[in-house]
Amino acid sequence: MKRSQRYSQNYRVLMQARQWILFVVVLLVAGPGVLSAQVEQCDAEVNAEALGGPIFLVNEPIRISANIGAGDVTGGDENYLDISTFGFLLDCSGDDTYPSCTAQGNTVIYANDITTDCKDSAGDDVVFDAVVNGDRVDFTANSGLPVRNFANTTCNVQFDVVVTALADDNPGDTIVQILGWLSQDGVCDNGLNASGSSSVSFDISARRAQFRVTKDFTDDNPASVDVHLSCNTGLPLDQSKTISEFDGGVTFVVNSYDAGELDCHVTENPVPAGYTESYAAGTVDGVADTISDDENGCHYLDVIDGTFTCVVTDTVDETAITVHKEWIGDFEENDISQYASADWTCYNTRQSPSGDAGTFGGGLEFNGDSSDNIEGLYPHYDGTSYCTVTENGVDDAVETDDSDCSSVAVTLGTNNECTIYNTLFLEGIPTLSQYGMALLALLMLTAGLLGVRRVV
Repeated sequence: MKRSQRYSQNYRVLMQARQWILFVVVLLVAGPGVLSAQVEQCDAEVNAEALGGPIFLVNEPIRISANIGAGDVTGGDENYLDISTFGFLLDCSGDDTYPSCTAQGNTVIYANDITTDCKDSAGDDVVFDAVVNGDRVDFTANSGLPVRNFANTTCNVQFDVVVTALADDNPGDTIVQILGWLSQDGVCDNGLNASGSSSVSFDISARRAQFRVTKDFTDDNPASVDVHLSCNTGLPLDQSKTISEFDGGVTFVVNSYDAGELDCHVTENPVPAGYTESYAAGTVDGVADTISDDENGCHYLDVIDGTFTCVVTDTVDETAITVHKEWIGDFEENDISQYASADWTCYNTRQSPSGDAGTFGGGLEFNGDSSDNIEGLYPHYDGTSYCTVTENGVDDAVETDDSDCSSVAVTLGTNNECTIYNTLFLEGIPTLSQYGMALLALLMLTAGLLGVRRVV
């Protein structure tokens, strides 16, 4: 009897084990479809960051990039997540999570310029409307439809913010912002909800030195020149700029440096031909240990911050015309004076580096082979300045050739010259210059060749 009972008990155990084995086999054969039918899942995916860096700057646009969408979604017909709205909190603390936000006291503004590749539930491109409410920006699609992402996919949203002021007690000058949405704003097609949250954290620097450079030509030349900023540290936004007298100048900006460690210099290079440069360094509200200038530029040493100035002046150089006198002939033997005078007139020329261009003149004197100068000439920048020289007061036996001096250019950075020739005539026979002798020889040679040709 006991044996029969034991047999029955063993039989029941075997049968129960057989049923469990068959159940497990069915699950394995049916595969994930049977299991998934028992589980529904709805997860969100969100990741936000500030593009660029590592140091961001006060009063400069900062690009925020956010990927929003779905994580694992199961149990639905298509397995997607719809996000009807999401928010961006402009000034928070490090331990906050959406929608919690403890302001640090920084001033941060939403600067728009939004771009996205998101699609709505109709499959159309999303155009976001952004509503700013204090330190919060809410984003919704202007179609009124939610943003749709299928399981394990995201779309990208980008926009700009600007930090205009830092809190006095901001630890380490760090900005913390949060992007996310509440669970009721994220709905999967399986009927479940999913919230999302991502913190954006970046370092910000208010350290900023500005160098305003203006240009002055003493003759109001409208030409452009290149000015350069060179510093021993920091991040100059620009190192070279082109300016003119009439464009209001340019501003160099330097960021990301340790206070008192910044040395900067402003120079003009190249200096236009015909001008001499000079510099005048100053400040609006800049703080530095030394602000100075010399013939090599404007200098700012051990800069803290603020705005500095540098005026670059180009003074037009004085030029001159040297007029040479050459007497051709035996004047002493024939007791004829070698004294002569000449009148000169200069056109569209200045008499000082900053004077008005006009016409003026004067006189020159010569005694024998000599030279005299027309000095104090300041050419016009457009290249139209010139002088004429006309000789007078010579003996009747002397023929004057002043054609070389009939129009002598007055040019920036160049001293020009010309020559007046005086040739002595005796009883109708001139004493020729070397040029005249060469011409006479050529004429005689030509005549001789013609005569030989006729004889032949």
